[in-house]
Amino acid sequence: MALSAPHRLCWPVVDEWIQELLWDSRVPGDDASAQANSEMEILRLKALLLTTDFVPVGGDESFGAATVVVQGVREMYDSFVVPDKEVASEEAGAMAGLYKLVLIGREMPEQALRDSWARLLSRAMAR
Repeated sequence: MALSAPHRLCWPVVDEWIQELLWDSRVPGDDASAQANSEMEILRLKALLLTTDFVPVGGDESFGAATVVVQGVREMYDSFVVPDKEVASEEAGAMAGLYKLVLIGREMPEQALRDSWARLLSRAMAR
Protein backbone atom coordinates (compact mmCIF):
# COMPACT_ATOMS: atom_id res chain seq x y z
CA MET A 1 0.00 0.00 0.00
CA ALA A 2 1.50 3.34 -1.07
CA LEU A 3 0.67 6.65 0.61
CA SER A 4 1.64 9.80 -1.29
CA ALA A 5 3.53 12.64 0.40
CA PRO A 6 3.04 15.54 -2.03
CA HIS A 7 4.65 18.24 0.13
CA ARG A 8 7.28 18.81 2.82
CA LEU A 9 6.29 17.39 6.23
CA CYS A 10 7.28 18.18 9.81
CA TRP A 11 9.42 15.16 10.79
CA PRO A 12 8.45 14.96 14.51
CA VAL A 13 4.78 14.54 13.53
CA VAL A 14 5.62 11.86 10.94
CA ASP A 15 7.95 10.09 13.38
CA GLU A 16 5.19 9.93 16.00
CA TRP A 17 2.77 8.49 13.38
CA ILE A 18 5.27 5.77 12.40
CA GLN A 19 5.92 4.88 16.04
CA GLU A 20 2.22 4.48 16.79
CA LEU A 21 1.77 2.33 13.69
CA LEU A 22 4.77 0.05 14.27
CA TRP A 23 5.13 -0.04 18.04
CA ASP A 24 1.46 0.00 19.05
CA SER A 25 0.23 -2.00 16.01
CA ARG A 26 -2.68 0.33 15.46
CA VAL A 27 -3.89 2.90 13.00
CA PRO A 28 -2.43 6.20 14.25
CA GLY A 29 -4.96 8.61 15.72
CA ASP A 30 -7.77 6.04 15.63
CA ASP A 31 -8.55 4.92 19.18
CA ALA A 32 -11.26 2.55 17.94
CA SER A 33 -8.77 0.68 15.76
CA ALA A 34 -6.79 -0.78 18.67
CA GLN A 35 -9.39 -3.49 19.25
CA ALA A 36 -10.74 -3.78 15.71
CA ASN A 37 -7.31 -4.23 14.08
CA SER A 38 -5.57 -6.42 16.65
CA GLU A 39 -4.54 -8.73 13.77
CA MET A 40 -2.84 -5.95 11.78
CA GLU A 41 0.82 -6.72 11.16
CA ILE A 42 3.19 -4.30 9.43
CA LEU A 43 6.05 -6.33 7.95
CA ARG A 44 7.91 -3.59 6.02
CA LEU A 45 7.83 0.17 5.82
CA LYS A 46 9.76 2.22 3.28
CA ALA A 47 9.56 5.93 2.62
CA LEU A 48 11.20 8.80 0.81
CA LEU A 49 9.95 12.06 2.31
CA LEU A 50 10.64 15.77 2.20
CA THR A 51 10.87 16.93 5.81
CA THR A 52 11.53 19.83 8.13
CA ASP A 53 12.98 19.64 11.64
CA PHE A 54 14.68 16.28 11.06
CA VAL A 55 17.00 15.01 13.79
CA PRO A 56 18.53 11.56 13.28
CA VAL A 57 18.21 9.07 16.14
CA GLY A 58 21.14 9.67 18.46
CA GLY A 59 22.25 12.60 16.32
CA ASP A 60 23.40 15.98 17.45
CA GLU A 61 22.72 17.61 14.12
CA SER A 62 19.33 19.03 13.15
CA PHE A 63 18.23 19.58 9.56
CA GLY A 64 15.84 22.44 8.84
CA ALA A 65 14.89 20.89 5.50
CA ALA A 66 15.96 17.44 4.34
CA THR A 67 15.08 14.54 2.11
CA VAL A 68 14.74 11.52 4.38
CA VAL A 69 14.70 7.77 3.74
CA VAL A 70 12.84 5.61 6.25
CA GLN A 71 13.20 1.83 6.38
CA GLY A 72 11.40 -0.43 8.80
CA VAL A 73 11.01 -4.13 9.53
CA ARG A 74 8.23 -5.00 11.97
CA GLU A 75 8.73 -2.83 15.10
CA MET A 76 12.16 -1.48 14.14
CA TYR A 77 12.86 1.42 11.80
CA ASP A 78 15.61 3.83 10.94
CA SER A 79 15.70 7.15 9.13
CA PHE A 80 18.51 9.06 7.52
CA VAL A 81 19.15 12.06 5.28
CA VAL A 82 19.79 11.54 1.59
CA PRO A 83 22.17 14.03 -0.04
CA ASP A 84 20.22 16.37 -2.33
CA LYS A 85 22.26 15.42 -5.38
CA GLU A 86 20.92 11.84 -5.11
CA VAL A 87 17.27 12.90 -5.37
CA ALA A 88 15.30 14.74 -8.02
CA SER A 89 14.56 18.39 -7.36
CA GLU A 90 11.81 18.88 -4.80
CA GLU A 91 9.31 20.21 -7.33
CA ALA A 92 10.06 17.57 -9.99
CA GLY A 93 9.98 14.77 -7.42
CA ALA A 94 6.66 15.87 -5.96
CA MET A 95 5.11 16.13 -9.42
CA ALA A 96 6.35 12.65 -10.34
CA GLY A 97 4.93 11.15 -7.13
CA LEU A 98 8.43 10.24 -5.95
CA TYR A 99 7.80 11.09 -2.28
CA LYS A 100 5.70 8.48 -0.49
CA LEU A 101 5.46 5.95 2.29
CA VAL A 102 4.93 2.28 1.42
CA LEU A 103 3.55 -0.34 3.80
CA ILE A 104 3.64 -4.10 3.35
CA GLY A 105 1.75 -6.21 5.84
CA ARG A 106 -1.18 -8.43 6.75
CA GLU A 107 -4.71 -7.56 7.80
CA MET A 108 -4.08 -3.87 7.16
CA PRO A 109 -7.27 -1.76 7.21
CA GLU A 110 -6.48 0.11 4.01
CA GLN A 111 -9.13 2.83 4.21
CA ALA A 112 -8.47 3.54 7.89
CA LEU A 113 -4.73 3.85 7.15
CA ARG A 114 -5.39 6.16 4.19
CA ASP A 115 -7.67 8.33 6.34
CA SER A 116 -5.04 8.43 9.12
CA TRP A 117 -2.34 9.43 6.61
CA ALA A 118 -4.59 12.18 5.22
CA ARG A 119 -5.03 13.58 8.74
CA LEU A 120 -1.26 13.42 9.22
CA LEU A 121 -0.67 15.32 5.96
CA SER A 122 -2.85 18.20 7.12
CA ARG A 123 -1.21 18.29 10.60
CA ALA A 124 2.37 17.83 9.43
CA MET A 125 2.39 20.17 6.43
CA ALA A 126 5.48 22.33 6.81
CA ARG A 127 4.70 26.01 6.80
